[in-house]
Amino acid sequence: MDAAKELEAYGVDFWHIDSIENFSVFEDISALAGVSETPIDLHIIAKQPLDYYPYLEAENIKRISFQIEELGAEFSFPKIKNKQIGLAVQIHHPSLCGTVNRYIDQVDFVLLMMTTPGVSGGRFDQSHFNAIRQLVRQFPNIEWCVDGGVNHEIAYILRLMGVQTVVIGSYLLNHANMAQAIVQIRSHHVRSEYHVLDFCIPLEYLPIVSTSADVKTMLTAMHAYQLGIVFCLDGEGTLTGIISNADVRRILIEGNFSYDLAVSSFINTQPKFISDQSSTSDMIEYISKISFPILVLPVLSADRKLRGAVSFHKLLKEE
Repeated sequence: MDAAKELEAYGVDFWHIDSIENFSVFEDISALAGVSETPIDLHIIAKQPLDYYPYLEAENIKRISFQIEELGAEFSFPKIKNKQIGLAVQIHHPSLCGTVNRYIDQVDFVLLMMTTPGVSGGRFDQSHFNAIRQLVRQFPNIEWCVDGGVNHEIAYILRLMGVQTVVIGSYLLNHANMAQAIVQIRSHHVRSEYHVLDFCIPLEYLPIVSTSADVKTMLTAMHAYQLGIVFCLDGEGTLTGIISNADVRRILIEGNFSYDLAVSSFINTQPKFISDQSSTSDMIEYISKISFPILVLPVLSADRKLRGAVSFHKLLKEE
């Protein structure tokens, strides 16, 4: 319990506890209640979750997730007063989006398992970034939690994508200094060798218009993608510039707006951008030197072809 007291002093949000057909965890939960005010995030991995229900009223249990792969098709998530209920599902589930969609109205959050549920020490596969991005985009109103192989580098990228909570038990236990580990997890200044192409928003999810497009097309694209920006490309896929909300406001304030205007009237032809060869550390160092807030950063190849973009909207919402 000494470690629990130390971690509580560092401001952890929850104690995440896995129960694999194991009712003795409620003894640990009861013991924690005597030394800690931090609530419990309980992950139940059991074929008969109804057997757990009499134990779930404990006051310090605030979040309860059920591993869906262990349950029958007839299972319905319970409603328990003053508890958040979650769907726990493996990232490799053969019908991941369909499963989330089926239960979305029954749960408050989704726990995405990157590794075997209940088994610590697994590694995070960077190919999962794409699946997580698609889930957050498809279900923007649900709270997302990721468990399995998360360290401070991965946590930063997940926050960029809109993941609200991460489970970091193995990372903490394997770190030489738990206080430093907590600070690193929460930091916006992370040393990481993941490349921006590993996690940036791909082209198919970006508002892209031709330099020759009309103003209505440009505004429609900006509204549809809700990034506050449009990327302008020539016929070769080269970035000719960007148009942001600020650029549109500038034209409106000047009193020069007209639907007959050429899109070129709005374009910022010298936008800030990052190379597709840059690491996450390179990107963080670069934006720290920019004197104004960056909400979206284009990712370009050496010949200025647009490869993707990094959005900082989700990260800014935390502040």
